[in-house]
Amino acid sequence: MAENLGYGHNEMIEAVCKVNDKFHQYPPTKNRTAWFRMVFEEKLKEARGDILAYKAKPRS
Repeated sequence: MAENLGYGHNEMIEAVCKVNDKFHQYPPTKNRTAWFRMVFEEKLKEARGDILAYKAKPRS
């Protein structure tokens, strides 16, 4: 699913970690598959932003 959306391997790993964190805070109550798909797509975008921000950060 992530490859179809154009995300890389590192972004997928970061997104899965973020989904796990959200799962523990707000677990799904009805349809886990739909919940995972929605949250995973949301977290892929966040993961890409986090990775780009980390790469752009100046090194000291």
